[in-house]
Amino acid sequence: MSGNGFPGRLSGRAATVGLAAFILVDVLLVAAAVNHVRGGASAGAATAGSSTISSSSSTSSGDPSTDGTPTTKAPEPAVALEQFVIAEDARTGWRITVGSCADGGAAVAVTTSGGASWTPRQSPFDTVTRLRVRADGTAFAVGGDKGQCGPELSNTSDQGRSWGAQSATGDAWFRDPRDVRSIGTTTGTVAKPCGSSKGDLVVDLAVGDSSTAALCGNGKVLRTTDGGSWKAAGTVDGARALSFGGDRLLVVSTIDGCDGLAVGPVGGDKPACVPTGDVDPGQAALSWADGTWWLLVGDTTWQSTDATAWRKS
Repeated sequence: MSGNGFPGRLSGRAATVGLAAFILVDVLLVAAAVNHVRGGASAGAATAGSSTISSSSSTSSGDPSTDGTPTTKAPEPAVALEQFVIAEDARTGWRITVGSCADGGAAVAVTTSGGASWTPRQSPFDTVTRLRVRADGTAFAVGGDKGQCGPELSNTSDQGRSWGAQSATGDAWFRDPRDVRSIGTTTGTVAKPCGSSKGDLVVDLAVGDSSTAALCGNGKVLRTTDGGSWKAAGTVDGARALSFGGDRLLVVSTIDGCDGLAVGPVGGDKPACVPTGDVDPGQAALSWADGTWWLLVGDTTWQSTDATAWRKS
């Protein structure tokens, strides 16, 4: 009885219960391990890369703004100068708002404080695309009026307080107010140095003592002595304006690493960075007179005697 009785049956049941418990524990351990692996994968997706990426953003939607793909800012389109500056010396200069043949809007202002303040003057035309100060202090402007839109020339001998009768442009260089691709030359002909296609605009025109330079919308700089033949002087990405200073030709542009505008020679050494901040195309212009460079940026004027160190007026 003692060998095959009740105590023996109890041991068998205990063995069965123990086996069931072992299987249950094993199942629970496997389930816990699976959950751990899933949890680790989810946490890795949430923290990979930028710390600002969330788990919901790890799924690509095809939109670069949401799938983590870097975006490149589209280059700003080239714009012909909408305002320009003409320096007489370190203190005196002219600021011209170009306007347009369709809407007018030209404006003339003069400073005698290096650009710290400006005094409005009369504008001889509805749109003005060139102004030059002669050695005797008189000046002429080239532009046109709404409708036929010139181009014509007008003179002043009192810094723009009054203007003479309109006349033929004669031997003046100028950007044609009717067509952003065209330049009037000293021979009375019209040149299109940048090309004849719709986008071949002349952004700026610089007239020096012995040659003239045109800045094209694609950044090319071309030079001529007669307006008939043009030679490439270089290409400057992001170019906005240019000017002669004696025999030097400098260009204003935007470059990586400069929070503002860069000023330097075409194809020369690394340009100087002027910390102007963002500047809309068409709103920056360069001029030189009597050893001083002027950089007009919107309503603000910067000056330099060496085109390297710039100060705000």
